[in-house]
Parts: sequence; C-alpha cells; structure tokens
Amino acid sequence: MLVAILLVPISIHYLGPDRAGVWFAFQGLIAMLALLDMGFGFAISRQAAFTLGVDDDTGLSRGFLSLPAGLGGVSCLFHIMMRMYRVTALVVLVIGSLSFEFIQNFGRLLPPQDWEARLCWYALVLSATLQILSLGHAALVNGLGLTFKTKALAGSLILLSGGLAVAAASMDLGLIGMGCAFLATAFVQWIAVRYLVPKVLRSLDSVNASWISRNGGCWKQVHLLSKSALPIGGVLVFASLIYTIQPTISGMIIGPESVTPYYVAQKIAGALNLVIMQICLPQLPFLTRLVGARDFKSAFSKIYQVIRLGSLAFIVSGLLFYFLSPMAAKVLLHKESYLQDPALAVLTLDFIILGILSLAAQIILATGHNPFLISTLFTGLLAVCLSLLLAPHLGLFGLTLAPLIAGVCFNYRVTLMEFIRIQHLFKNSTAT
Repeated sequence: MLVAILLVPISIHYLGPDRAGVWFAFQGLIAMLALLDMGFGFAISRQAAFTLGVDDDTGLSRGFLSLPAGLGGVSCLFHIMMRMYRVTALVVLVIGSLSFEFIQNFGRLLPPQDWEARLCWYALVLSATLQILSLGHAALVNGLGLTFKTKALAGSLILLSGGLAVAAASMDLGLIGMGCAFLATAFVQWIAVRYLVPKVLRSLDSVNASWISRNGGCWKQVHLLSKSALPIGGVLVFASLIYTIQPTISGMIIGPESVTPYYVAQKIAGALNLVIMQICLPQLPFLTRLVGARDFKSAFSKIYQVIRLGSLAFIVSGLLFYFLSPMAAKVLLHKESYLQDPALAVLTLDFIILGILSLAAQIILATGHNPFLISTLFTGLLAVCLSLLLAPHLGLFGLTLAPLIAGVCFNYRVTLMEFIRIQHLFKNSTAT
C-alpha cells in the first residue's frame, strides 16, 4: 500500500494527470476481478485452521467440511483447492477480457479506440488471473498459522512491482509498460507461492485419496465448501461496490482528473488500515482453532484482546490520518491535489467506524458465522446509487458521503449487533 502511494507522484509525472487517473481507475477494477475468488481463499484458510484444531472428523460445526483430522485432512483440502482455482482463474480471464468494452463505452474515463489503455488492461487481467491461481496456496499456508511466510512474500512482491513500475514509467513505456510490470510481478508470485506449501501436503497418499473418492470426489467437496465460501465471497464482492469502485465512478462521472485526489486519500487510509489488520488478523486462525477445540474460554479472551487492540489503533490512526495526511499528500504531489473538508472529515469518520467494525466482522467470520451477505448487498447497492446521485452535484464530497450513509443504514448496524451476540454466546459457554 505504501508503494502504491509512492507511485502516485511518479505516475502523474510520467503519465500526466489524465492518464494517471486512468491507471488509478484500472487498479480499482482489477482489485474487483481478484474478488472473483468468491471467498474460497478465506474459506480454505479457515478450513485448514479448523481441521488442524479438531480431534476427530465427526460432529463438526456448521460451515466446515468433515475432512479427516490433522495434516491428512489438510492434504485433501490442498488437492481440492488446486482443481477449483484452475476453473476460477479461467473465469477471471474471460470476464476481465470482456469487461474492457464496457469501460471504454461508458462514461468519460476513456476516449474511443484507446489501444494503449486496452493493452494495459489486458496485461492487468493476465496479472489478476495469475494472482487468483496464487490465492489458494497462500490461503492454505495462512490457515496453517504460517502467515509470516505469505506476508514476507507479499512485501517482497510489492517492492518488486513498485520497482518495475517505476522503471517502466521512467523509460516512457506508458500504461502498457506499467501493466506489464504488474504482470511480471504476478508471474513471480505464482511461481514463488507454490513452494510455501509444506511438501508433505503436496503428495496425496492412498488413504486420503480414498477418502476423497468415497466422499464424492473433489467437486463434491468444492460444492460443500462453496456453502461457506460463496456467502463470504458475496460479502467481498458487494463490499467492493462500497469502496473499491469509487475512484472508477469518479473518473466516469466527473472525469479522469478527479480520480487522483480521492485515490490518494483512499490509499493513505488503506495503508493505515492494512498495518492494523496485519497486526490483528494473524490471530484469527488461532481463534478458529480454539473454536474447533471447543475451548470457548480462551476464544472469548482472544476476541477481547484483538478487538481492544484494534479499536485503539483505528482511533489513533484516524486522527493521524485527518491531521497529517494532507501534509503528506502535498509533499508527494507537490500541489493541492487532495481531498478538502468536509470530504476529508467524512472519510476520516468512516475510516474509524469501518476499521473497528471490519475487525469485528473478521472475528465473526473466523468463528464460522456469516450474517453479512444480505446487509452488504444492500449497503453496496445503496452506496453505488448514492454515489451516482450525489457525485454530479457534490463532487468528491458526495463520493465520501455515500458509503458512510449506506454503512450506517445496513452493514454497520448488523455487524455491531452480531458481534455483541457472539460475545455473549462465548461468555455464556465459558460460564457453563
């Protein structure tokens, strides 16, 4: 995220304000393509943690597969995951390739017959396809409690993509060169992540192969896994309608020159959010393992520890964001190309509320519950409708106001109520 922020002034300098706005808008759309994972990455990570934590394969909680306990079950999960993600990658490739026609023919983002933007988009679609193929491996490794490996790889790849993008921009290769830089990074990720999976899981012994065969084969297990994955994936896709698509809406309605101020503020807020989540989220596979072992006392303590730390961090970082991010943006961009009040104040308030409740939502999901599908759908649809309605009249202020109003109406309320219910459930289980 920090590399993405540092790339902003470089992109503007070498591409120009309008083409840089196109590049930033493309980033949001490509991020949405990655969500066609449809929650299987989260479900696989959670399933791996749960399978390691249980003592046997009977009487499991709803939302989890009845895999064999221990590493044998995780090995089964790995081979199920491999087949499923190959199909998912093909879907991403097809949808991404076709979606450019909609982007070019709707709104004010692109001029007609923009071949440079088209080739850049195809390179980014190929990178998203490779990233999808990498997600399953990374999710399995995270579920094993080895998140430090995937985080280290992710950090290295961010630096690599940033370096290649800077090199492409400085060589005046334009949008095509920067798209190819991301494609090269995705290829390296696809190669590297395959070696993070422990070797013992890559070979399926006869016992576990027989278990898969007796239980309907890989696709039967994918179908069962989809019952927990698709609701999560739906939440992520609908959530992208709330925030990820906002810079693109800005470019299509107001023009590409309006993308940069919103994009920069969003990236700074996202960087702060990512730092906090990187500290808190590695605890969640252990929480899932505690739930699988029926150790509700320790699970309750873990929830309290994570939410207390995260809430304090989001409040402090929100205040820092409001007071210091305008100065940081001015240093980076060397001009006044940043959100102004009241848009900045609204974005800050939404950052704090969203951060705390997003962490609460991750805790709820880690315990095997997902009540967010319908509320996130309505939140996303309302956010898009309000953005389309308010942006032509209020500009960027309308874009920041839309997701806050939508969240208060639906998702924020549902998350708070469900988190309180989960706390009471675990507390009562501890008492008994």
